[in-house]
Amino acid sequence: MISYLADRFHNDRRLFLALLVVALFLEATEVKASEYKKASTSHKGSWSWSVEERLAARFSPDALKARSHVQVVHGKQTPELFLPWELFDQLINLGFDSQGEEQLTARRLIEEHAAALGFGVDIWQRLEASASPFVDLRRAEAKLAKGHSTSPADVVQGQDMALRLCQTRAEAIAAAKAEFGEEQFLRLLYGAVAPTFSRAYVVEGLADYLRYVEGGCQ
Repeated sequence: MISYLADRFHNDRRLFLALLVVALFLEATEVKASEYKKASTSHKGSWSWSVEERLAARFSPDALKARSHVQVVHGKQTPELFLPWELFDQLINLGFDSQGEEQLTARRLIEEHAAALGFGVDIWQRLEASASPFVDLRRAEAKLAKGHSTSPADVVQGQDMALRLCQTRAEAIAAAKAEFGEEQFLRLLYGAVAPTFSRAYVVEGLADYLRYVEGGCQ
């Protein structure tokens, strides 16, 4: 556009300068609009990120440098950095790992957010029906851990239990997605559970471990 104006109005300097200002303004506006459109379309809800996008954002050198020397992920600030299985564990912790008034208080942390996302009062019954094998196995693992035995047989049993827990968790998450709908369940994890959760971690080797567990330890 600018070169066209130069050819068309070279005999009228004032008209050319006036139109040049307008042309530059329009081009700058178009660039900003394009950049805004690109930024807005690249923004996604925290529930819709892929596993690799989450890990890249969590463990890239720039991301690590931007956070403090103690690596902590805060669910209120950056929920997208968590993998679904981490938030699923927190959901089960709050919903099923306590009794009485303590459990009611823990569940209320989730229910207030879940209601805003369209979940009803039957959320815990539906979740327990989907995740009961995982919940039962966690309770069995907790009883096993109380023994604190270091005998070779018990160590092997503990390793087998950890693998079973990992695989059963993946199955429970799949069942919960089928029960609630995949997107709706992920919205629950990232919209209702993540704000209740923070985690400190050691960086080295963790990305591979998180990816491994997300895949059901396969």
